[in-house]
Amino acid sequence: MIKKEILKFSPEIKTSFYTELRKKVYGYFKENNISLYANWKMRSKTALFIALFGVSYYIILFTNISAYLKIIACILHGLAIAGIGFNIAHDAGHGAYSKSKKTNRLLFYTMDLVGSNSYMWDIKHNKAHHIYTNIDAFDEDIRGSKLLRLSPHAPLYAINRHQHIYAWFLYCFLYFFIVWFYNFQQFKAAAFGPFRNMQHSGKEWVQLVTWKLFYLFYAIVVPFAFLKIPVSQFLIGYLIVCATTGFLLGLIFYLAHCVEKTASFPLPEQDAIKIDWALHQMNTTCNFGTGNKLLTWFCGGLNFQIEHHLFPEICSIHYKEISKIVSETAKEFNTPYLQYVSFSEAVTSHYKMLKQLGK
Repeated sequence: MIKKEILKFSPEIKTSFYTELRKKVYGYFKENNISLYANWKMRSKTALFIALFGVSYYIILFTNISAYLKIIACILHGLAIAGIGFNIAHDAGHGAYSKSKKTNRLLFYTMDLVGSNSYMWDIKHNKAHHIYTNIDAFDEDIRGSKLLRLSPHAPLYAINRHQHIYAWFLYCFLYFFIVWFYNFQQFKAAAFGPFRNMQHSGKEWVQLVTWKLFYLFYAIVVPFAFLKIPVSQFLIGYLIVCATTGFLLGLIFYLAHCVEKTASFPLPEQDAIKIDWALHQMNTTCNFGTGNKLLTWFCGGLNFQIEHHLFPEICSIHYKEISKIVSETAKEFNTPYLQYVSFSEAVTSHYKMLKQLGK
């Protein structure tokens, strides 16, 4: 049983923006006879990332190529894990990959396959972050740690003054931390974000342990059994995989919510936020690198973060197209539409935001 604190979005500042926007976006799909869910492009990408995951794993373990090529294979394996997370697990977790709930549930298990936990991700991401974006104490994704201050309302420590320098290094450990520590911390926590009195069913505990043991088997035990290499060499390879995945996960998320243009971290007043939910999302979410086709393809359209937050039920393969409708409607209603057209501009802004929050 999990009790959730409810934070209301007050209609004191409310427009018909979201009502009109939903009408236009869903009208676009209906008029063009397009499914909201995955198309052949998305399915092809799914097959490619799963194949890359398997092939890179095979190359690392069962081929006699040089150490330098195996390092490249480790990087590719890390890219595959991130790609599976961004594209397959993420869309399926939102119920956006397929109209079939069973298909979404099956594909959502890819998150457990690569070492994380789909059940806890759903609680933390869907039921907290997507509703209470950038709201301190409600959105766990901006809580950071003593080493990383991501909100002006978080405690400030002396070390934070250097976070704009070392944060990039920390991101490399994000995936490792999630797999081996964070998921267990979440399960044991009595409360986090808006949730209180957290008690998880025996089924979820069994699934957590079972998937973690499976990951331990194929990611640690099998490599040791087949590679016959010193522990130091194995750790280098494994950490390359983790660093590649972690850096990409951290970067893609924080470029959407922790940049100068999203410097809106509202605090509740009498258990309410004084604007409506849609406007809150427009104030706290930012697009980036929207002209970069490779970035859009790889990160599952998460660089179109505004579209994702407003329409998480729509498959990410459609975000670029509906972004035209969203931006035009935002302009029509004089509503913020935050974006950095170039990827490098967003990275620079994140650096400046980290530096500012560290002061």
